[in-house]
Amino acid sequence: NGCSSVPDESGQPGPSYPRVQAGQVMSGKVIGVIDGATLKILTSSNVDFRVRLAEIDVPEKYQAYGDKAKNALADKTTGKDVTLRVVRQDQYGGIDAFVYIGQRGINLEMVAEGWAWRAQYSRLSELAQVENEARKRRVGLWADDNPMPPWDYRSQRMNPPEEHGRSDGRNIQPLFKIQW
Repeated sequence: NGCSSVPDESGQPGPSYPRVQAGQVMSGKVIGVIDGATLKILTSSNVDFRVRLAEIDVPEKYQAYGDKAKNALADKTTGKDVTLRVVRQDQYGGIDAFVYIGQRGINLEMVAEGWAWRAQYSRLSELAQVENEARKRRVGLWADDNPMPPWDYRSQRMNPPEEHGRSDGRNIQPLFKIQW
């Protein structure tokens, strides 16, 4: 991906990905969609980054609406030139960012169309407003009477109510029962 390992002040090899700063604006082309909130971007300098849409949370892969959220993001972004406003970079080089195609805010669109929740930690009133409107219109995952937030789904997967389980998108189903 065009990255190299550069020693830091201690002489030890540093990260093998370019560092970016919060607030930095970058541009690139979407070369892949990993899930409903994660893109693979190739910058003009031929560096690829994994970019997570900031301030939103989407259904997990095996959760109800997980595939639909991914498809909605893919339809919006695949092959398109995007602008990123970086929120932060994680220790592995992944970026959380607000993603734009022209003037369109993709993070906001995903919530407004009912494919994502505003993240639990988000304080952005605009995201809260469009989420409430999507709920009222019953669009996307809000067509479901009681959609499970992804943070509840992840919590159930980590602490299933029964033995190890598999989810049908709403409830954890046992994979098998261990008998001793």
